[in-house]
Amino acid sequence: MAKKPKKKKRQAKPKGKGTSAKKQRSTKKATTKKATNNKPSSRKGKKLNRKKGLGLYIRVKSLIWKVHKGEYASGEYRQKGSKFLQNVRKVYNECKQVGADCTNGEILDKYQQIVSGEKRPEPFISADLYEDTHPYWELKDVEFAVFAPYLWIVSPMLIAPPSEFEISEYASPDGDTTEGYNRYFKEWVDWCNMVYRDQHGMDFGSEVVEIHFVFTKPTWNEQKKRWETEILSVTPQGVIEDFGYVPKGAGEAHNPDEHKEHTPKKGEQPATTQPETPVPTAKSEAVKTAKLDRLLKTKKSIMDEVKLYADIGEEKEKKSAIERLKKINKQIDALNE
Repeated sequence: MAKKPKKKKRQAKPKGKGTSAKKQRSTKKATTKKATNNKPSSRKGKKLNRKKGLGLYIRVKSLIWKVHKGEYASGEYRQKGSKFLQNVRKVYNECKQVGADCTNGEILDKYQQIVSGEKRPEPFISADLYEDTHPYWELKDVEFAVFAPYLWIVSPMLIAPPSEFEISEYASPDGDTTEGYNRYFKEWVDWCNMVYRDQHGMDFGSEVVEIHFVFTKPTWNEQKKRWETEILSVTPQGVIEDFGYVPKGAGEAHNPDEHKEHTPKKGEQPATTQPETPVPTAKSEAVKTAKLDRLLKTKKSIMDEVKLYADIGEEKEKKSAIERLKKINKQIDALNE
């Protein structure tokens, strides 16, 4: 007869296990889950980042109002476009441009410099920008983000009116210049591309490109109490030339054919011949005056360079500056004829 298998003895449950242990585990899980739910989400984190940037602006605005509110009308604190808010924006832009969370002392110092028109240190830009010409497409690669935030860029030849901006408006706090480029220079570069693609197709070499640009050395504008540099459209030899480009404003298309001379087709009546000595219009006189002013500024800047190079004994640079000065003088003489 087969023996029945022995029943296994039930072992005593180890202390701590069983129903009470299950309750402990479930309580532990609930506690962990609750703690996890208390962690801020990534979305909340982004809100905090936005508040941080907003916090700097509010701090600048509140501090300046607290110290200098006697200089403004009471309504200017919230009035859009008021002088007070313009000054606040300038201080804020400088603080974020230099990548610093300005202290109260720095904020008040910057404010005082801005409203007093105090002459600040000469802003540095790379010498090759004003000593050499560059093909138009290289404008996108200019490192505006490293310029002093209080330097003004002026360029009636490239930018639609008001044709100027402060560096603090061009680059973002992290140094990105994409938005500034799109707003101020993309229109001109796109127009130049269109001109050369119409003439030479999509693949054209740099040897056919005549449209260049050059900066002027930063100079102090006593009337406007600011440092400024001008960007000029020039030939590779440094002769100022607009090539028929007229800035219309970002986003508007340009048709290079509008600026080309029209050749009558067979059977078409030619346009009425203009008199040999056209009557100067107010617009043409204004353009001539503006060009002459730019040339005179450039001339003064180059003369300062010649003196500097003579003082420090840099003969090669001095000769180069003298050659550029001769070209500028020829352009001035041509305008005065």
